[in-house]
Amino acid sequence: MRLIGLAVLLALGLALAPLAAEAQQAGKVSRIALIASGAPQNPVDQDPFFERLRELGWVYGRDVVAERRAYGDRLERIPTLLPN
Repeated sequence: MRLIGLAVLLALGLALAPLAAEAQQAGKVSRIALIASGAPQNPVDQDPFFERLRELGWVYGRDVVAERRAYGDRLERIPTLLPN
């Protein structure tokens, strides 16, 4: 009787293994463009926006990354700095 139970557990484990592997696949990394007039600084350290993302479970580098871009003193460059 124990042998039959073990065989059933093994069969169920093998049948459900692909579902568990599929659930662990990594998702897409979201990109945020930070556009500033001067040289952009590191936004992750003390920025309230990124602190809130951490509270919600987002991990910088795994779930979200920030791309820092500067337009200098030419406002007309802003549309070219936006991510595709």
